Amino acid sequence: MNKSSETPHVQSEAEEAQWWFDHREETATWMEEGAKGGGTTRLAEVLQKRRQTGATPTVSIRIDPGDLPAPEFSPSAEAFDTRHI
Repeated sequence: MNKSSETPHVQSEAEEAQWWFDHREETATWMEEGAKGGGTTRLAEVLQKRRQTGATPTVSIRIDPGDLPAPEFSPSAEAFDTRHI
């Protein structure tokens, strides 16, 4: 059962948490109806399908080193940030 049209657009995580708390009985019913109607998927089924289809292909790309941003250096070794490289 698709209830996505009935779930609100929220502005914060706290607002979303409150919505789910306020509607917990209703959403539990949605889940039960979905399970009875075959509208749910178990993790074991997802993993089995994954095993049957095989691994995703590995893709390699070459990037010119000149296209990469230079690392930012700081006087302290702890401040060296390589996350954007």
